[in-house]
Amino acid sequence: MLLALGTPLPVTVRPWKFFEVESVMVSAYYILKSKTLRKKVYEKGIKDVLDFDGTVILDSGAFQALQFGRGPNVNELMDAYKKIEDADIKLSLDWPEDKIIENYNKLCKLEVLPVLSAESLEHISFFEHVDCEWLFVGRLAKILRHFGRNGFETLDEKLALISSVTIKRIWALGVGNWRTIPILAQNDVEGTDTSSYRIAAAFGDIIVPGIGTCHVSGRKIGKKNWGMRLAKQSDIQAYLDMLGLSFNDLEKSFEDRVLFNAFALEVIMKKNNES
Repeated sequence: MLLALGTPLPVTVRPWKFFEVESVMVSAYYILKSKTLRKKVYEKGIKDVLDFDGTVILDSGAFQALQFGRGPNVNELMDAYKKIEDADIKLSLDWPEDKIIENYNKLCKLEVLPVLSAESLEHISFFEHVDCEWLFVGRLAKILRHFGRNGFETLDEKLALISSVTIKRIWALGVGNWRTIPILAQNDVEGTDTSSYRIAAAFGDIIVPGIGTCHVSGRKIGKKNWGMRLAKQSDIQAYLDMLGLSFNDLEKSFEDRVLFNAFALEVIMKKNNES
């Protein structure tokens, strides 16, 4: 299974400068909302801005549209896609839901890959007839949040259904975290991406292979910490040594937690692929 690290722009932490990262996903939302950033990306290219020479996947910004209630105009997105020539993969705009097919038909001349909404799955038969290798599946993170404790079971059911009817390679958008990777694997998902490594870091947490999310910064101590698992240096010392970090670095630095978590997810994915 392939793993892409979801990376905001402007980028402040570059894990690929410390260890091998195969793929990065960037949202066009950040490019379209900033005139300064847009000019820089158009002039230099997205890979130069990222300082990354691996596979770059350019997402449409539909996720941010779902979050904020406003998203990219399909014509603005088309213009951006034309000018960002060095992105390896560009995704169709799957927002709003009733315009998914219309948006794809407008963007398909730019060789975008289709994005299916997992909430309804009503467009799966249409996309099954599109001549492409991959089918990207969106709205999965929303499903996890909406169904709460039953989210993982619902995710499993949705992916099992999609896997049973498509012959394309499946990419599960936005759900490549340590808890979901086994679910994706058992449903023949071949690619996923995640921003969980940054989100966990922002809350003072680290991802420990074989254990899960653990708190390290002390931010949550004295607050609502029922059931909170604290990180132990003995569990992560080998990874710290590989990265040249100390336990204190993780306690004090958001950027070092981002780096550690990205590395941890790469380790987890490698173990998954080897099993």
